[in-house]
Amino acid sequence: MSWYRVFSGDLLIGWSMLEAGDRPRATAFGNFVASHHYDRLQPDFIACREDDQVLMGLNVVGVDGKLKAVSVHIADYSDFGEGISIAVYGISEPPFDRLFPCS
Repeated sequence: MSWYRVFSGDLLIGWSMLEAGDRPRATAFGNFVASHHYDRLQPDFIACREDDQVLMGLNVVGVDGKLKAVSVHIADYSDFGEGISIAVYGISEPPFDRLFPCS
């Protein structure tokens, strides 16, 4: 398992190991570890945690390069004392099976 970098545009906002997967949906999930850059965007992510985040320009990069996916979503419930999680939906490149062979 390796770390994936999470960007909002060109800004590195954090990392995730994408610990869990859903093979039929080619979707990966995991805990999100914020970088210091995330602090300035955090209020925006909290405000849209249950909405579409396409305007946030999220993308995920692994050792094989940028993941091509339908969407990326950060669910930040830290204001409720819970953690921050990330989901990458509809991964098509690199192939989901190659990235997550055991999911």
